Amino acid sequence: MTKENLKILLRVTLYPLCLIFLLFVQGFNFKVPKGLKPLGLFQLKMMIFSTPRPFLALLLLLAALAACAAPQAALSPDSVAASPAYPQTAPAPETETVLGPLSAPPTEAVSATQTATIPPATQTPRQQDSGFGWCAEGLATCFDEAHSFPLTRPIPSRIDPTYRYASTQNGDREIHHGVEFYQAFGTPVLAAGPGRVAFAGDDLKEKVAPWPGFYGNYIVLEHNFGGQTLFTLYGHLSKIDVQAGQPIATGQKIGEVGASGSAIGSHLHFETRSGQNNYAATRNPEVWFAPLEGMGALAGQIFDPNNPKVKGAVRIQRMENGKIADFPAYQSLDIYPPQLVAENGENFALNDLPAGQYRLTYLYGGQVYEHFIEIRPAILTLLRIVLD
Repeated sequence: MTKENLKILLRVTLYPLCLIFLLFVQGFNFKVPKGLKPLGLFQLKMMIFSTPRPFLALLLLLAALAACAAPQAALSPDSVAASPAYPQTAPAPETETVLGPLSAPPTEAVSATQTATIPPATQTPRQQDSGFGWCAEGLATCFDEAHSFPLTRPIPSRIDPTYRYASTQNGDREIHHGVEFYQAFGTPVLAAGPGRVAFAGDDLKEKVAPWPGFYGNYIVLEHNFGGQTLFTLYGHLSKIDVQAGQPIATGQKIGEVGASGSAIGSHLHFETRSGQNNYAATRNPEVWFAPLEGMGALAGQIFDPNNPKVKGAVRIQRMENGKIADFPAYQSLDIYPPQLVAENGENFALNDLPAGQYRLTYLYGGQVYEHFIEIRPAILTLLRIVLD
């Protein structure tokens, strides 16, 4: 019998004896409340020996289980090696086992953020044959000081930030092909540039958008900027003041704000269309409008060499004194879906950003891409993010 088995046997036999001994001691020392007679030694003995045998057997069983559950000494390697179940074998002579380098199992973790340095004022973008002059190789952000904003606003106010170009308002609405100017019913609508009237009427009988009656009363103007044909659309009008074929000057009143067609409240729906006058040729108007005073614009390009259909949204936060400003908390921008093509190469853009420092973040594939940018008055800031 080994020492360990002997210890277990002693625990099994001694535990019940200790229990009975404690009961005897308790019979002498137990203090009872006033009015109750304490148990004497004879009464305690009679109580123990008159206890039913099954109950005593249960006590012994519990004591045995407690003994078995008690911590035991660890078995030594020598006893394991000598056991018949684990025969000791010697390694073959003149053989050597070579261990390879240890490696941790692969884990999926969010990698560290990537930060871009705000470029100095002297940096200018690399000009290309068409579209924006994107930043030179190795630069994440730069300023396109040569970019012109050819259009003026049809209503001299800020663009509605809740339903920007390409937005679906969290999937609740159609992909937005334009921008909104919320104004009172009857507010004058002005031509965004010089040109001629390509269309003036309604779409109640003709499907020119996802369904008939989408725009209600609307106007389309045709413009030419440096040999590039651009169409601007003005929808949900309450009044039309022009007719097809009529020449138009910049700032000329062409209609009034309304709520015709599929409109939620009185507002102007505005679109820019490149090359062709159809719903599929829309572009983001925010890169065509001149920014309001003291503000600038941003155009970004998020590129994944292995996935041309990146999606999601970027968040922009204003910085003050090196910290994120309390208000506004952030602005969210949806990345253009594949059906919204942009020959300029951007897949998100916005205007009316007060000049200053900003933090832009984008979550993709479990990794947070972080960049710090500067917005300058009346200047287009460019940002290019290459995904790993």
